[in-house]
Amino acid sequence: MSCGSSSRLCAGSGATAATAVSVRRIRPLTLILFAVAAVLLVIGVVFFASSHPLRGGLLVVLAVVSAIGAWFSRYSSRTARPR
Repeated sequence: MSCGSSSRLCAGSGATAATAVSVRRIRPLTLILFAVAAVLLVIGVVFFASSHPLRGGLLVVLAVVSAIGAWFSRYSSRTARPR
């Protein structure tokens, strides 16, 4: 099954050619950073619930920084440049 143009729908699939071919891989670094962010967020909430709100806040900030790092690690450093 071949799609002639990316603007037309592929026959019978209901998807455009760009989405039918596009496959995104998640890098291991991204998964690790998202896992670290989740763990830090849970620990930060536990600290907020106890009598250490300052430490809880710092852990939440670290979780946000880790999540931002994971978000940006999704993209490759190599970008296609027209010649």
